[in-house]
Amino acid sequence: MFTVLRNISNGLDTLRRDWLRLTPPGQDWHNENDLDLPQPPIFKDDLKWHKPAGAPAYRPKLWDDYASCFNCYTYALRLPALGWGQPGALVSGEKGVFTYSVGFLQAQLLHDGLERIRPHQFDPRGHHMIAAFLSPLNFDGFGDYHFYSLDDDNLWSHKLGYKPVHKYDAEGHAITDVRAARRHYGPHHYEVFAGYYRLPAEGVAYKPICDMTLDI
Repeated sequence: MFTVLRNISNGLDTLRRDWLRLTPPGQDWHNENDLDLPQPPIFKDDLKWHKPAGAPAYRPKLWDDYASCFNCYTYALRLPALGWGQPGALVSGEKGVFTYSVGFLQAQLLHDGLERIRPHQFDPRGHHMIAAFLSPLNFDGFGDYHFYSLDDDNLWSHKLGYKPVHKYDAEGHAITDVRAARRHYGPHHYEVFAGYYRLPAEGVAYKPICDMTLDI
């Protein structure tokens, strides 16, 4: 009997581990060990290089024609080939379990090759800069992240999920100071600031996951 019970217990533990690994992004029910999943090999021939020349231009029409194909991170980086890109997956292209905490998001962005900066380091002429925010877990157990891009007109623009690109906050004001902007959209209140970042002068490597190019 003891052997049977022990086997049942071991089986339940296995099922629990498998269930944790399959937890969808946004449900923070895993532990750090569940993030150490095997990743497919990365081949250099699969990678491309993105080297922006300063702040990007605000050209919403290019993105709005395919609005459902991109999310806020893809737009902020101006990398349409990422599709619905996830922080931390620029090189792998693999979307894993995501923890909605500042520390985790910052680590993922640094892993993607971005550099964290302070406001006094803003240089739109020489760098492409973005700002990151988090919406804490809501009553449904889902969190979210959101990104803004500082464009060459010195205004911040962004894209909410599958919706069109624009440069206004939740109350319709042009975004001159992204931290002072209203960021409450539906169930998500992007109230947790996770830092300013810039793409390095040498650019970043990424793995395209869709065949999409825009004249940006």
